[in-house]
Amino acid sequence: MLKLPAASLAQTWGSLTLMAAAAAFGCGNSKEPSKPAPLSGTHRLLASGFMPVGPGGHDTCSHEEGAQTDRWCAFYKTEPTGTELWVLNMTQALAGYEVACDGTSPLCRRLTSKLWTERVGSSEYHPWVHRFDGDTLIFYTETTAVLDTFYEGEIYGWRPGWGEAKQLTGSHGVSCMGHHRSAAVVCRSEPTVEVSLQFGVERRTAKDYRFSLGVLQSGNEALVDIGVLPLASGSLASIQQQAVFSKNGRWLFLAQPGVKAADGSFTSDLLGLELAQLGAAQPKLIAEHVRLWLPAYDDQGLYFLDGVSTTAEGGSELSRLEFDTGVRTVVATNVTDYARLSAHDEFWPEGDEGVFYLERLPGEKTVSLKLLPDVFNPASSVLVGRDLEKIQVAIDQAHTFHLTRESGGSAVAHVRRNDGSGGDCVLSNPHVDAFSGHFSDAGKRVFWLQLSDTGFHEGWVALPSCSERKKFAPAVLSYLPIGDELVAFTAEEEKATPLRIARTSSVGDVPLEVQEIHESADTPNRILTVNGARYLVFQGFSKSPENAGIFVHGPLQATLR
Repeated sequence: MLKLPAASLAQTWGSLTLMAAAAAFGCGNSKEPSKPAPLSGTHRLLASGFMPVGPGGHDTCSHEEGAQTDRWCAFYKTEPTGTELWVLNMTQALAGYEVACDGTSPLCRRLTSKLWTERVGSSEYHPWVHRFDGDTLIFYTETTAVLDTFYEGEIYGWRPGWGEAKQLTGSHGVSCMGHHRSAAVVCRSEPTVEVSLQFGVERRTAKDYRFSLGVLQSGNEALVDIGVLPLASGSLASIQQQAVFSKNGRWLFLAQPGVKAADGSFTSDLLGLELAQLGAAQPKLIAEHVRLWLPAYDDQGLYFLDGVSTTAEGGSELSRLEFDTGVRTVVATNVTDYARLSAHDEFWPEGDEGVFYLERLPGEKTVSLKLLPDVFNPASSVLVGRDLEKIQVAIDQAHTFHLTRESGGSAVAHVRRNDGSGGDCVLSNPHVDAFSGHFSDAGKRVFWLQLSDTGFHEGWVALPSCSERKKFAPAVLSYLPIGDELVAFTAEEEKATPLRIARTSSVGDVPLEVQEIHESADTPNRILTVNGARYLVFQGFSKSPENAGIFVHGPLQATLR
């Protein structure tokens, strides 16, 4: 593949078209072929046999924020010679150019014909393990190693503009992870293996891993060895449990085993390495005996629960540690769990918008949900409610979705105002179970599922005030809010799962506008953003070969037709 930036690739493609036209009309013909029309609506890109990689969301396609390269998506297909991995230039395909995934087009590249297709442990399995982290595609290849609890083999990476994939690890690679806003990547390899008998069966577990780190600008960079690190006790084998990049990629944090907390739970000691010091410094200890650690969204600090201060009720001190000064501030006490505010799907705030947390005071049985918009001002804390389940706070912090259950009754969906007024409204039918609450992108709508009289999951949407309640589907398998005005969903029918999109607002008692996109499709959770417009990428199924394969629908707008 030619190593050209996206703009040059488009120009090259246009030049090839012009050359073909010149050959057809003669050298003296100055007529230029017309530029293809951009795709709009629903279009099939790949025939049946191609399937998407990744667990869904954004990781099927490249999505690095601010990237100047074209957007690419990754798909696999099984051939007699092995399972192939292909990457398709979605920017050029959506612009209307013909893209053939058969080895003849530079806009669709085969990266391997030996894609790993097995499953080990709880997190490494095909096709989810192959994915885009930002603009870095991570994929695993066939291996001859003995596999039971973790993968061990070669791991590769690829980024838009590269002619071929780069081998990130040797034959003893275990896992790799890219950063979502930069070309940074970290890998674990060369595990020290312990073998134990469990129910009479030998089971291999990793005691420690060798870590390597790099920034893949050209594909020629070698990852830098940053040492061996024991697996933190009580953590999962997944790399995401042991290594975390800060939001803008300034820091990499690593966990190693710490002491046991007072309640017997495991803690970790945290190491930090500033990527600008890669090759000149090693990770250094920054915090001891921590649990549930997360970088703040301002890229300046780190949140964690103090394992040593754990109470009999399971509460701990919630602290924020400043990267540059090492100053630690206790922002709340008796905290059992917490999350960062103003995060929603692909939307990450530029500054630290604060946290919300669950508090259990000594001797109390109830758990309180509190919002803390300013972590340096305890007076900003707001009590939202007590004993709330399935909590989700809207990105604008104005409302909280939750479920309540009265003495063994049905789970009922509510929305509570977060202004301290204690206002609470009921969304769902109190006589049936409710599930799956979700706010729209800007918090202007709230979605939920509830059981119908016939046992199906009905899809509903309303304003956060619980007014304008509308059913968008009588039987839903899965759904995805898009912006504040649309929701994509697969309907549950006897022999199909039609893909439909509903507009979430209508006047008075007028039913919501619903458009069918495809007769049967997989989960509608892959959103691709190209030049500011959003598209839905999905796999369609049909008895008719011409209506099966990989499809794209968009651009997604509030008006369906």
